[in-house]
Amino acid sequence: MNNSVDHIGVMEGESVHPISETLGNIIPYPPASLYNSIGAVSLENFLIVADAWTQVINLYIDKPVRVLDIGCGCGRTARLLVPNQLIFEYTGFDPIKPNIDWCQSYISPRYPKARFLYFNIYSNEYNPNGTIRGVDFIFPVAPNTINIAFAGSLFTHLLYEDSMNYLKQIYRCLIPGGVGIISIHNETDLTKQFTGNERRIDIEDNYFISMCQQNGLKIRERFGKLCGQELFVVEK
Repeated sequence: MNNSVDHIGVMEGESVHPISETLGNIIPYPPASLYNSIGAVSLENFLIVADAWTQVINLYIDKPVRVLDIGCGCGRTARLLVPNQLIFEYTGFDPIKPNIDWCQSYISPRYPKARFLYFNIYSNEYNPNGTIRGVDFIFPVAPNTINIAFAGSLFTHLLYEDSMNYLKQIYRCLIPGGVGIISIHNETDLTKQFTGNERRIDIEDNYFISMCQQNGLKIRERFGKLCGQELFVVEK
């Protein structure tokens, strides 16, 4: 992920990757500046990570579901999930406006069940002009309505208080028995259980489990590594 959103031009939310011109009437690929903003170093990497997350999430879809994409970026995972007919409502949100503009321009018109929302959430590292503190943010869905909420490479950038609020919000929005799928970095030393800054946060596994439990979430599954991060499946 790049250090801030300042490098993204105001029109990037309306442009596509050049290769998209050869692909016909499908969801195009975003320009490099947008997929770079979510940490993808190439279009190939963007699509590999999208495929990996989609495969994991699909494991938990066996009936009609509502899905919440926490930090959706430029629709990396959304582009592969929204065609799933068992997903009848898909909500994604992100603090980088060109990413949301792009999703609204190129995904929602093809799949009206998908809505993408912009919130100007503060991050000293990535969005220093943000006006909403992460610790105060309320997810834009009603309580007890979401079957699956997922956060790919998001808690890897959230400070402790923000992380605790986001876990609280996951609990609030999930239906009973609903699942949250969350990745973290976990390369801590023996003296620190939660370490780093917004560029990279590492959380010791058992400490993260404790954080989840403090917010009413139980561990359903320790999935292991996915795209270089440790993956947890939590349940309300």
